[in-house]
Amino acid sequence: MGKQRNRRKLRLTKPTAVPKAAPPASNDTDQLIAQALEALEKNGNAQASMLLEAVLREVPYHPQAHGLLGRLAQQRGDLQRCLAHYMIVAHFFPEREAVQMAIADLYGRLGQFDQAVKPLEAAALAVAKTGIREPLPNHHQHDLLELGLINLQQGEPRALDAVIDIFSHRNPGLSQAISEGRKIPLATTPDAVLGWHS
Repeated sequence: MGKQRNRRKLRLTKPTAVPKAAPPASNDTDQLIAQALEALEKNGNAQASMLLEAVLREVPYHPQAHGLLGRLAQQRGDLQRCLAHYMIVAHFFPEREAVQMAIADLYGRLGQFDQAVKPLEAAALAVAKTGIREPLPNHHQHDLLELGLINLQQGEPRALDAVIDIFSHRNPGLSQAISEGRKIPLATTPDAVLGWHS
């Protein structure tokens, strides 16, 4: 009988829904974020993590706290946790191409190449709508192109199409090189497509 009561309680418990808009920050959470950023500047990752967790106790879906915790998780090599934090940020800011590209990159690092297509397309759409917000380092260009080529080899051209769309807004010459690279054998490396030599 006791087990049935527990089952009933579990059935009545509803999962907490993610809010549609970013929750409002309070002065306390703003102060904790500022302290966490200061700790990060001084390589106080443990202290920063503790402060950011305190923010999430106050505001569970605080995008900046999740973004910073994601960065810390990535530095520790915990890609799954990093992905979870970045997905929350992307929920509130789907137009941030840097977040979408970071998510695509994480899927690639986790070997979930097919999952990278949707965030790459979201990044391309964001760039098309709002233009370029943040510079894209060469190594990141390489990683995104590699994701596109892997997906193309697996019969999914949409990822490479999205990467080309992103690059066309950032660097028209690079976009042309990538487009021409699609005509060469699929075993080609991203370095060869980009014209980089190791």
